[in-house]
Amino acid sequence: MKNVLVLGSWGFIGSNLLLALDRRFQGTCDIIAFDRQETHPLHLICPSVKKVYAGDFLDQTLFEQIFSENQIDTVFHLVSSTVPATSSNVRFDVETNLLPTIDILDQMARHGVSKIVYLSSGGAVYGNSSSRHKESDEVFPISSYGAVKVAIEKYLFMYAHQKGIQPLVVRLSNPYGPYHMNRKQGLINVALRAAMNEEIVQIWGDGTNRKDFIFIDDCVNAIIDLVEAESWGNIVNVGSGSEHSLNEILQVVSELKHGFSWQYSESRSFDTLNFALDVSRLEALTGMHAFTSLSEGIQKTYQWLQRQHEVR
Repeated sequence: MKNVLVLGSWGFIGSNLLLALDRRFQGTCDIIAFDRQETHPLHLICPSVKKVYAGDFLDQTLFEQIFSENQIDTVFHLVSSTVPATSSNVRFDVETNLLPTIDILDQMARHGVSKIVYLSSGGAVYGNSSSRHKESDEVFPISSYGAVKVAIEKYLFMYAHQKGIQPLVVRLSNPYGPYHMNRKQGLINVALRAAMNEEIVQIWGDGTNRKDFIFIDDCVNAIIDLVEAESWGNIVNVGSGSEHSLNEILQVVSELKHGFSWQYSESRSFDTLNFALDVSRLEALTGMHAFTSLSEGIQKTYQWLQRQHEVR
């Protein structure tokens, strides 16, 4: 990779991907950053970012400019305008995620850019199940968010067949860690922030449901490893390969911050209650076997949040 376009650069995963690319390639990879705003909300500094384009993901005139002005060889597509809880407006979900992604693929085809990494969802596409999902399993999304993710995956491989696009689809579990700024989505970061502010966290369900959680450093390193391994044309689960209940997470947080409390509420129809990912394909493609433990990852995240609190 020499010139990469990162769509959603200032987001949680985007911020960490920028830093990981900078560490890994040490100035030999130029990053073109795209996000809604010109500057990073936490003033992140990444020397490998050479240009920043700010605007609307739906603005294809802007993307024509981006692809015309830069010799891009790889696109990282991290943009999503919704999460499962906000995707009930199906038309909005399709119009702001699926359709502009198709426009991006058309831009790539016109400008001779073939490689794209697309961030899909391990939890939202497979649906509710107690089994450990392989990439070959059928998908049963229970939210528009998951359904649109699946649709984009299908279009990526249609464009691969028709126009030579080389997709890498990453079906990601639940990432957590530094630079997570969403105060409603992402249990671990939400719980840690609430604990620091002495707020009560709302848990949907009884907390016994189990999910795969991955520390963000492991997540972005896995994505870069997959790209370096030339894993184009693959769908790959990226997770820790282990599951923890929400109650386990709450207990770890309460040990860090005494007095932390939570309350249970009735589960919601769009919430995936349990999911586990088979990560054997990730391991086979990258040789990646070791992942940050839940307790270590939560501790690192808590320390980062404390530093941010001190800065403010």
